[in-house]
Amino acid sequence: MQNCKLKITGGQAGEKETVELYTNGSVSFDNGTTVIEYDDGESDDNSLNRVIISGDVVTMSRLGAFTQTLIFEKGKSFSTLIPTTVGMLPLSIYSSSVVTDVKDDKTTVNLSYSMDFNGSSSENEMTLEAYY
Repeated sequence: MQNCKLKITGGQAGEKETVELYTNGSVSFDNGTTVIEYDDGESDDNSLNRVIISGDVVTMSRLGAFTQTLIFEKGKSFSTLIPTTVGMLPLSIYSSSVVTDVKDDKTTVNLSYSMDFNGSSSENEMTLEAYY
């Protein structure tokens, strides 16, 4: 496992406003699988974010008081229940594009997906860049 710097950007497709996060994390490589872990500084429960890249499948997990996992695979849907302080809420995502690029000094993940959260839909994009 080695240290890395992360830049994560995302937002609704076609919108000018995006969210950016810069943080430190770690990256490891094992038999073609890349694992990136980081703390986003957003919660008080010491949660950990984990991104697993295995081929063209990206699994994103938040591990902590409210553990959740999302799986992004081009052309496929993923449904789950998201734990919140008001109970479990349904979430479905459909990945229209999943592009990963793992190099000796940088890993990039680009996701385009539609999301249906508790009856509201949106088209979203996210880019994760890990520099090591």
